[in-house]
Amino acid sequence: MSRFVLNLDSTQLDAYWTCPEFWRLAHKELLQKRHAITTARDYGTIIHGLLERYYLHRFKGETQQDAEKFAIHALEQDAKKLGIDKDQTDFLKLRFLLYTQYYNANDFKIVGHQDRAGVEVGFTYVLVDDPNFLFTLEGKIDLIAQWCDRIYIVDHKTQARKRNYYERRIQFKNYCLALGANHFCVNYIGLQKSPNKDTFRRQVTYISAAELQIWKKELIRKYFEIAYTIMENGKFEHCWSACEGKFGYPCEMVQICEQITKNRKDHVINEYFEKRPEFIPWMEEELK
Repeated sequence: MSRFVLNLDSTQLDAYWTCPEFWRLAHKELLQKRHAITTARDYGTIIHGLLERYYLHRFKGETQQDAEKFAIHALEQDAKKLGIDKDQTDFLKLRFLLYTQYYNANDFKIVGHQDRAGVEVGFTYVLVDDPNFLFTLEGKIDLIAQWCDRIYIVDHKTQARKRNYYERRIQFKNYCLALGANHFCVNYIGLQKSPNKDTFRRQVTYISAAELQIWKKELIRKYFEIAYTIMENGKFEHCWSACEGKFGYPCEMVQICEQITKNRKDHVINEYFEKRPEFIPWMEEELK
């Protein structure tokens, strides 16, 4: 009998902890709403691309101005792929340049990681590897950088309104566990129409080695739970309290879960949902 292999990332784990049936639909069946509004996600993608190029070229020793020019060089092409118009593109360009100016005297200094720049670092961390099971945790880290005399794992977060993330967020603990690190920094880039004192800010946290080892055991327990459910019957529990969603927006899968027959579920899926490409963090194309 072949080994059971389960590869998950932080987004999938967050989804499973929220609702196992949501995880099945969104990450095993790869369903998404047709014609979903993706403006916020697309803005985040553009900003991440700009920062990736910028910090990669700063690591290579280029000046701030030259690194900015390289970052912006592919902006219009990226925006076109995502369907972002000129006004939106100009807004994101100006916000990026405001960011680099804001931190020009005290910015991240990228450190090397495994003979390359600590920019967009993909990882596969093995949790269990035995004759019966292979469980891996996967992800891609935005930056590994020195800031204020300390090395941090850095994650960029764009947002339209100020909101600090929970310091023990699943993603943050996973990244620290995978790289054997204890210090984490959330790099916020606000996308409000008019910049204010909270547009650029950084939130740092410390996660101890003891806490990470406890977290590792919890992850392994959750992986086994998912694996045995798939192996035995594939019937995932509904967490009905999650249907109302976050921030007043219902779960995107609630339209499926509300149906009481398989025929009705299949009809809703065919009518209102579509398959999306599978996202594998460490296999995303790297920028040169």
